[in-house]
Amino acid sequence: ELRGCLLELSQDPHGTRVAQKVVEEAVRRGMVDELLEALPTQDMSSLACSVTGFHVVVKLLELLPDGMVEPLLETFCSNPKPLASDQWGCCVLKKCIDRSQGTLRDRLVDTITENIPQLVEDPFGNYVVQHLILMGEKRPTEYVTRVIDSLQGLMLDLCFQKFSSNVLEKCLQNSSDSDRNKIINELLNGSEKCPPSEAVRKIIFHQFGNYVFQQALEVAQEPQFSLLVEHSKQHIQDMVCRNLPPKEKKEKPADAQGGDLPVVSTADADALLSPVGSLSLEHAKRLATKLVKKYPALAWGLAPEALGLGVGGVAGWYCDHFSAYAQGDYAQGDYDAAW
Repeated sequence: ELRGCLLELSQDPHGTRVAQKVVEEAVRRGMVDELLEALPTQDMSSLACSVTGFHVVVKLLELLPDGMVEPLLETFCSNPKPLASDQWGCCVLKKCIDRSQGTLRDRLVDTITENIPQLVEDPFGNYVVQHLILMGEKRPTEYVTRVIDSLQGLMLDLCFQKFSSNVLEKCLQNSSDSDRNKIINELLNGSEKCPPSEAVRKIIFHQFGNYVFQQALEVAQEPQFSLLVEHSKQHIQDMVCRNLPPKEKKEKPADAQGGDLPVVSTADADALLSPVGSLSLEHAKRLATKLVKKYPALAWGLAPEALGLGVGGVAGWYCDHFSAYAQGDYAQGDYDAAW
């Protein structure tokens, strides 16, 4: 009775629940042919981008037997880019990746990989790329390597974009040491217009880039870790030692006409002079303080008072954080409480 209106039901906020139940029962009762006749493959692409219809498509992908799901997968594999960039289509495409096998999956992944530089900056496409990175029970997988290789030459710029910076974080978390080094080395190399130390400074104090930098420090091995420290240490220590403007209300001077002249605080002036996307001075200082406390190598030579520790707490903090380093690559001689 629902055969003629199942497609319409799938696109209705309430009818979609009925359509999903029909899919479940049709598969359970062996009525797949009748089901696919009521939901023709040629209509699946539009249904996949529907706020209600995509639930029905996902249900089909989950429940259809292997032999009968392939035509549906072929439909989506032939042109996955529009799906990847759609709010609901990206969910369908992720399910297609999971359900496909063999050469069909290879074709789908190949097409996605060709478009990765565009997808990582897309509000929805980036989730498809992250899905590739997180595929498989044992990581890293070959898919992570393919994602990273597709982004070579673009890493520095991608740090400053909201969605692509999330992808870079996932790559750093789930890749092999050799693939991580590809990302970290590119960040350290800077560009023709931006030397390494300046590039690192921009990343550290950028609203999105700082997360990539923190993740890089978290996973980096030698010599990349020491290089990250070398290029960032001075910038971080300068920020730790920087004084924040006092938070007090200032009197507004009157202009010649008796009106009020705008007063720009030190923090506002600092923000005006900073590149677009930079953290506020207060936020940047908190981040820098957090980093020197977490990574002792960033704190060498920094006055203890800059960390906001009282005299009684200074010695204990340095003992706790530097004792392990005194026996390793960062050995600086015996601990001296007066230092």
